[in-house]
Amino acid sequence: MPCSDYSIKAVRCGGLGALLAVMLAGVSTICEGSSITEFLAPASGSQPYSIVQGPDGGYWFANFGTNYYSSIGHITTNGFATNYIITPNGYSRPYGLAVGPDNNIWFTEAAGNKIGRMSSTNGAMIAEYAIRTNNTGIVATTPGGIVLGPDNRLWFTEYLGNAIGAITVGSGTNITITEYTNGLPSGCGPYNITIGPDANMWFTETVAGKIGTMTTSGTVLTNFPLVSTSEPLDIIAGADGALWFTEFKSGLIGRLSTNLVSSSNLTHYTPPTAGSQPYGLALGKDGAIWFAEYAGSRIGRLTVSGTNVNFAEVITPTIGSAPAYLATNVDGSIWFTEAAGNRIGRLTDSPLTVTATNILLTTGLTYSGTVATFLDSDSITSPTNLYSATIDWGDGTTNSGTVVTNASGGFKVNGAHTYAASAGYLVKVTVTGLDTTHDMGGATATASFSINPPPALSISRAPGTGVRISWPTNATGFQLQANTNISTTNWVIVTNIPALNGTNFSVTNTAPGNWYYRLKR
Repeated sequence: MPCSDYSIKAVRCGGLGALLAVMLAGVSTICEGSSITEFLAPASGSQPYSIVQGPDGGYWFANFGTNYYSSIGHITTNGFATNYIITPNGYSRPYGLAVGPDNNIWFTEAAGNKIGRMSSTNGAMIAEYAIRTNNTGIVATTPGGIVLGPDNRLWFTEYLGNAIGAITVGSGTNITITEYTNGLPSGCGPYNITIGPDANMWFTETVAGKIGTMTTSGTVLTNFPLVSTSEPLDIIAGADGALWFTEFKSGLIGRLSTNLVSSSNLTHYTPPTAGSQPYGLALGKDGAIWFAEYAGSRIGRLTVSGTNVNFAEVITPTIGSAPAYLATNVDGSIWFTEAAGNRIGRLTDSPLTVTATNILLTTGLTYSGTVATFLDSDSITSPTNLYSATIDWGDGTTNSGTVVTNASGGFKVNGAHTYAASAGYLVKVTVTGLDTTHDMGGATATASFSINPPPALSISRAPGTGVRISWPTNATGFQLQANTNISTTNWVIVTNIPALNGTNFSVTNTAPGNWYYRLKR
């Protein structure tokens, strides 16, 4: 619901000037350790905006566009997308999305001035609720962001209604909507809303250029002034106990402490791409602040540690796609909408490639050595301690492998294990990237292989005075050797060409006397 996309007349709030704040620019890089996959939205011109992960693990997104202005989209993590109609032939322009206390999908209808409720199981519409009515019908409130609050109510903003709303979900389809207006500056344009680390509700006032905070009882605590033309849009709580927000018009990322005592609690950070119009925000699994650059066709990443400020950016494959909102997956990947590109994007850590080959034990039931090798497609090489390796030995035992540098390139995983029984085992090695210094980390890859015990020799009598020595055909790389005295090292190679008998090789030896045989690699 950017002002440029939705025709809204509003009066900017005057009066308070913005407090001075710290402005920081940090080190910037292209986020080469990450890759983006794009999926087409299920309908052309759908213009997806808000996105949220549902109880099913898939992602639900609001189609704000003019072609499919009354639908909610859904995409699985495998990229299969479906479109669900809100009201046939209706005009609602859904915008904000949240998972409610009933595990269903709740959304705001910016043009319909309603709150919608959709089944997260099958996309069926459950109900629509008018926010405010008078004797002429539904009042234009233009609801925007929506979030489940700490009091189990759904909180939402009213851009034109100049209010913060809260929904109490009752039994069946019954709900109660409460609107709070006291303490809000006139025409301030509440836009997006989140739960603060102090358990209060924090929201952006886009028109006024302020950050507001309200208790769950509806008391406004403050309207913290920014630059009046900053146009703050999205807001989230960071891992550092502060509030982070985007300033669409001034092109900044802001950080605001919950202790609103002085201007020193406000800090601004300048993304490396000028004029990128930062839009939506998400807190990554890596603790970083991820943001969409609406005009920059980029997904940005910001980390701050003391005075060290680091930016990284990933360019979307579709230029001019207008990345809007983001959501984080438990695996660390970032999913996002591309409003102009009509796509859903997925940003992941650059993949790892793990390779393993079958192992045949040469003696006993103990193996110690390399179990796998792997390559990281990230162009920025990570040290070995920023990878983890787990080895499932196939007998119910799992332990950690040791990652070391491979002289021929990439890395090796070493491990050791002793089996209790002589049998074949399917072994699985899983490697995970842990480096979040420049990207999200979290790439995982697995390779499986078999470990088999040393091949067994069998000896049987052959016709005449000879003996037949047999061994399995999977014992590749082994030589049959013979010796007349087992206590000496005078083993000689048996040069007879082995015959293939089913799944065994066999050699017949007619040499007189006592002989001992072994397979040697």
